[in-house]
Amino acid sequence: MVKQAQSSKKSKASAGATTDHTTANLPAMFIPKFLSSRKLLNLQLQDTQFLRHVLVQLLVNARFFELFTASQRAVMANIPNKAVAKLHTSGITLSDKQVQQLDRMRKRVLVLLRKLPPDGKAFTDMVLTVLDRDNSWVKWKNNLCQPFEKAPTEKDLFAPSKRTRVNVCVVEGKGAC
Repeated sequence: MVKQAQSSKKSKASAGATTDHTTANLPAMFIPKFLSSRKLLNLQLQDTQFLRHVLVQLLVNARFFELFTASQRAVMANIPNKAVAKLHTSGITLSDKQVQQLDRMRKRVLVLLRKLPPDGKAFTDMVLTVLDRDNSWVKWKNNLCQPFEKAPTEKDLFAPSKRTRVNVCVVEGKGAC
């Protein structure tokens, strides 16, 4: 009875599977499973998708380590969220040399990301946009999620246009279109 249930599950799974393994059927963002052997790391780094994952993680970690600079520690000490302030004010502070090394590494990673095909520049711009938005979200959370309001726009910005619309049908003599 158990074997019949298992075999029916296998047949259902294989019935829905396709046998065409061309790249045309793959989604636009195909993420394969990566091998975990140290011996294969050089081979894996030749894969642009894997290299992108590694480089983006370096950017994320660089953003985190920037919190441990002396200037950021002073900012973090004065935030309203005291639990986060206490977390970031205790511990290590990066030296000037370490901050310079972090900045150089971040710049090198950005250059490498821009060079990676396909669409390296667009991908890098998207990653930087996401990191900037994340940084804004973190600041908002550190300020205890204060509501933010936009100032109303002035009516002068939306002054009516001086151009008049021309009805094409009347110009051509067709009457109403």
